[in-house]
Amino acid sequence: MLDYIYSDAKKPLKMIVWDLGRRCNFDCTYCTGWMHSTTAPFNDFEEYKKTAEFIHKYYSLYKKYHAVDWDVMISFTGGEPAINPAFYKLVPFLKENYPYMKLNLTTNGAWSKNRGKFLIDNMDSITVSYHCEGNTKQKALVRENLLWVHENIPNPQKLKVNVMMHMDYFDETVDLIENFLKPNNIKYIPRTIGDDGKFRSKWFKDMDGAMRRTSHVYTAEQLDYVKNHWNTKNKEVEELRVKREAQNV
Repeated sequence: MLDYIYSDAKKPLKMIVWDLGRRCNFDCTYCTGWMHSTTAPFNDFEEYKKTAEFIHKYYSLYKKYHAVDWDVMISFTGGEPAINPAFYKLVPFLKENYPYMKLNLTTNGAWSKNRGKFLIDNMDSITVSYHCEGNTKQKALVRENLLWVHENIPNPQKLKVNVMMHMDYFDETVDLIENFLKPNNIKYIPRTIGDDGKFRSKWFKDMDGAMRRTSHVYTAEQLDYVKNHWNTKNKEVEELRVKREAQNV
């Protein structure tokens, strides 16, 4: 579990990233064995309760000695949190006992409509990571769920998609962005794969015996696509800043 702080002019946000366990229903080659497993046991609800109590004590102590009034967000990650039965006990427990906590979920989006309704009803925001290495059925389900959540979530701006820009499936990621996310006004971020540069850009045998490649090396054309996205976003932010300043004159 990690924690870090986002600054905000009105009210700062303290985000706590809560890893609920390694168990996942995807097996992406760019995700290491210590981060996910298709067979790892689920963590249980009682352990989650202990962690929740620790977070509350930590926050209470932090708040006691700081004058700033912080918002607190719990960001669930894994593995895949939404496949763990204990997750569906943990969330109501948090909302009942620690209602000040805002809840965010990072998920692969491959879940049933019943679970999707639970997420819409209980999460303050949802981040879906789109993985091209999922099978055809999984990816079709993710697209279907994205549309459904976008149509039913109280604030569509609280749904975001991290598009994992796979070097071998780059055309698929571009198609998702240009012909699905943009036309449906779904927020997205194109995320390049690999936090360790070229260190793991070659295939290697991981701790679980699987062959993995956790850093991708992109062509100049692929990088230009990602750079153009951020150049456009930066331009939009600057134009908005200038507009706001003009309104305040």
